[in-house]
Amino acid sequence: MGKLAILIFSTPYTFQNTNTAIKLIQAALKKGHQVLGVYFYMDGVINTLKTPKISAEDGKTIEELLKELAAKGCKIKVCPVCAAYRGVDNEELHIEEAEFDGLGALEEFIAECDKFICLGL
Repeated sequence: MGKLAILIFSTPYTFQNTNTAIKLIQAALKKGHQVLGVYFYMDGVINTLKTPKISAEDGKTIEELLKELAAKGCKIKVCPVCAAYRGVDNEELHIEEAEFDGLGALEEFIAECDKFICLGL
C-alpha cells in the first residue's frame, strides 16, 4: 500500500481544500494506505485552531475531523513561523493533536511518501 502526505496552504471555509484533504485521507485510510500526515503552512495554520467551530457538510467541525484523523495515526503538523506571523503561535490555541514543527517535518513527509498532494492558494 502507498504512503500519502498532504500540504495545505489555505484557511478553512474560504476554500474547500481542507474538506478535500480530509475526505482524501479518510478514503486512503479506508483502502489501507498509510497517511504520514498533513502539514499546515502559511494561512493553512488557521485550520488547527480550536475556534471557530463551524460545522462541515457532515455536521462535524474541522477540529473534530482532524482529531479523528490524528487518532488513526495521521500526524498534524503546523509551521511555527507561519503561526507566529499570524499571531496564533500559542500552542494552546490549536487542537492538542497539532504539533508545531519546522519545514524539516515537511521535508520528511515528502521524502517518505509515495504521493504528495498540495492544496492551497
